[in-house]
Amino acid sequence: MSVPAHAPYDWIALVETGESIDPITIIDVEELGSNPARRICEELNIKSQKEKEKLDKATEIVYKKEFHTGVLNDKCFEYAGVKISDIKDKVKNDLISKGLAVSFKEFSEEVVCRCGEKVVIKRIPDQWFIKYSDTVLTNDTKKHVNMMNIYPEEYKEELPRVLDWFDDRACIRKGSWLGTEFPFKKGWVIEPISDSTLYPAYYVISKYVNENKLKPEDMTEEFFDYVFLGRGKSRGRLWDVVKKDFDFWYPVDINLGGKEHKTVHFPVFLMNHVAVMPRDKWPQGIFVHWWVTQKGKEKISKSKGGAEHVEEAATRYGVDTMRLYYSHVGSPFVDVEWDHETVLKYKNKIENIYRFIVNLFDKKLSDKKNTHIDQWLISSLNKKIKKVRDAFEKYDLRVVSTIVFFECQKDLQWYIKRGGGNKELIKEFINSWIKMMSPITPHLSEELWHINNIGFVTNEPYPQYDPGKIFEEAENKEKLLSGLIDDINEITRVTEIKPKKIIVYTAPLWKWRVYRKAIELDSEKQFNIKNIMKEVMADPEMRRLGQEVAKFTGKLAEKIKKLGEKDKKRYLKVIDEKKYLENSQGFLEKTFSCKFEIKKADEKELYDPKNKSKFADPLKPAIYIE
Repeated sequence: MSVPAHAPYDWIALVETGESIDPITIIDVEELGSNPARRICEELNIKSQKEKEKLDKATEIVYKKEFHTGVLNDKCFEYAGVKISDIKDKVKNDLISKGLAVSFKEFSEEVVCRCGEKVVIKRIPDQWFIKYSDTVLTNDTKKHVNMMNIYPEEYKEELPRVLDWFDDRACIRKGSWLGTEFPFKKGWVIEPISDSTLYPAYYVISKYVNENKLKPEDMTEEFFDYVFLGRGKSRGRLWDVVKKDFDFWYPVDINLGGKEHKTVHFPVFLMNHVAVMPRDKWPQGIFVHWWVTQKGKEKISKSKGGAEHVEEAATRYGVDTMRLYYSHVGSPFVDVEWDHETVLKYKNKIENIYRFIVNLFDKKLSDKKNTHIDQWLISSLNKKIKKVRDAFEKYDLRVVSTIVFFECQKDLQWYIKRGGGNKELIKEFINSWIKMMSPITPHLSEELWHINNIGFVTNEPYPQYDPGKIFEEAENKEKLLSGLIDDINEITRVTEIKPKKIIVYTAPLWKWRVYRKAIELDSEKQFNIKNIMKEVMADPEMRRLGQEVAKFTGKLAEKIKKLGEKDKKRYLKVIDEKKYLENSQGFLEKTFSCKFEIKKADEKELYDPKNKSKFADPLKPAIYIE
């Protein structure tokens, strides 16, 4: 079978034969012309069958365009005008209705049972099915999906389409299987997917079964109708207790499962609940996570191998290490690669945090208060608490672990480096930090909590964000200083200069005013060069500076475009950069072991041998190094 008009591999093979054959085109795609395969091969300059990477790319382009925009042409008789995306089902249904074809079920790839044998599909006589193709059930489930919290967002968009094609499913099987006996056909067992998708409901009552308070004979249809559906009357106190429990725990807030369940478990989970349970007990959320893979290999699983026994792993790495590794190593919506060496780095990180906090407590800290740097630490902590709480709401553990296990330590180290020594504030910060660690590294958190506190950190309320403890000016000033240090480090790294003296030029006030006006116009969607020049030049002082202002304003559009919303807010409050950096001069000189001079870029008789001062922007001083 060869289709050289539509298959790039076939077209190039035909070209290499040297035969003069005009291929027949049966799919029309407006942008690909009369021979789609030839068009793409020419565009990619493919000359030989040996260019496999290019041919694979060409094939992907042609097939994708044909599937999404292609239409069968007149050569296809009664199917002319049918879209490619629709033709498969139409032909299949026509052939089956005419008795010319039957459905043949097969796996998309070879499936191996956990026992090691190949799985073979067999149609069993007298099989029972659950009618998941029911139109009313499908539509009700699709409507409910729109109301649910589903992660990732792409799966929420995909799920209605999965429900549309989800067909009737065998619900019993015969053989020596564990499971519930099917009540309507002796010798058959209920197939796991069919009943396990209601397992959260059974979890609620299993406690009473395991405690021998509920016997099998007690669990009648009347019992389940009362507990699950709220129908009928109670048969005693135990029924009321179980129902109260069920009403407390249901509906399911979030069902978490691997991506292999996207088209198997989750559709059934939803449809079973919608079919059986009252509306107020329908699931509220689904969270799809990706796989854990071996380095450079496929998924780790019980059936495919590669799994490491949890007891051995816990001993080797520590439970908290593995929890932190999985939380931080990647997004939940990509496969996580298990890498022994990387896991050990996370173990070192945990040990480093432990030593850092213990050493801090061992130090003789003073009650020294420094209003500015104390405000910076308080403000930074509160913003991190908010970010962490927001990330938890989105189940984004990567963001949580980045902030808690990496950024918090940097903040405290910077605070101490900047001369901060408020004992009570440090203790407050550490206590909040430990509480934030607790959900991911509970053992580390309890160990650290018990150094200075009684009870368990697990029982403590999670830190709350306090908007009254945000000090934007203190944060802006420290960001200015840390940004300056980063810029100096970058210059000395690239130039390999060992500085003897560093001169810092801060931006003149008029540049601040231009920046602020630009940001105000941008927030009103009115920012362009014409508008900003009109606004700026209305000021006599700006007109006096003339060409200098015009030149600076002309380059501003690109700079404003790169600023995020949070950064834009920083420019709305003018900082006396010169005064602040002069107050930090001792810190800068100690950091770089050289002399510093802080100058304003528009000072008269300014020492500026390389004319660096003209590059001074608000919050971005210019730098000259000798």
